[in-house]
Amino acid sequence: MGHENYYRPTEHGHEAEVGRRLKHWARLRAQRRHPDSRRARISQATAPRPDLFNAFVDAVSPW
Repeated sequence: MGHENYYRPTEHGHEAEVGRRLKHWARLRAQRRHPDSRRARISQATAPRPDLFNAFVDAVSPW
């Protein structure tokens, strides 16, 4: 069973960070499937930034 994409964030505001995280997780899944694949290697420059994600969650959270 493949991975379905139901959400496509924009490149604006906090959604850009969400998009970077989704891409990062996709690379992690690819790396698990093909550990020797050059394409699956993870770049530190594209790793998620928890500080921005936490700010996003705080901004959209109703609590």
